[in-house]
Amino acid sequence: MNLLPPQIKSEIEKERYRRFVVVSGMFAASALVVAIILLLPSFFMFSFQQKYLNTRLVSVRQSNEQAKAGEIGKVIEDLNEKSQLVRAGRTASRPISSYLIKIVELKPADVSLTIFNFGKSNAQKTDEFSLQGTAQERDALLTFVKKLEDSRDFSKVVSPVSNLLAERNFNFSLILELKSND
Repeated sequence: MNLLPPQIKSEIEKERYRRFVVVSGMFAASALVVAIILLLPSFFMFSFQQKYLNTRLVSVRQSNEQAKAGEIGKVIEDLNEKSQLVRAGRTASRPISSYLIKIVELKPADVSLTIFNFGKSNAQKTDEFSLQGTAQERDALLTFVKKLEDSRDFSKVVSPVSNLLAERNFNFSLILELKSND
């Protein structure tokens, strides 16, 4: 039996409610502080990992840019070499097209040419044509090689032994060194 007046009873109820709220708030705040303390190592670890990955990303991007710059440099060097070859062909006493016309004139009907390359040989630094094609018969190719050797336009005709292995319908390659203009 409770002999307290109703007004004091209500004050005790309010005080009980206030204490419950304060204790619950203190418990929640202390739980939050403990959780933050426990999460701090993970936070720092992820923060350091993020910084490390950002620096790695920057270095990878820089290396990719350097690789691209290196590739572009190689392309530029290649284009410079090719333009020098074209300039060298233009400054020669005869244009390159005259050599091509001579090659086509000397070619027998049984020989077809598929690839023409013009450049400088690595060893002698002389101008040369590299020809590739197909021949229907070995004799037709030998006749073509002989005509090229007899021509006054070429100082040397190189025909690999592999050109002579097949009898009919075979691919061949030739290297023709141009006579110097000295």
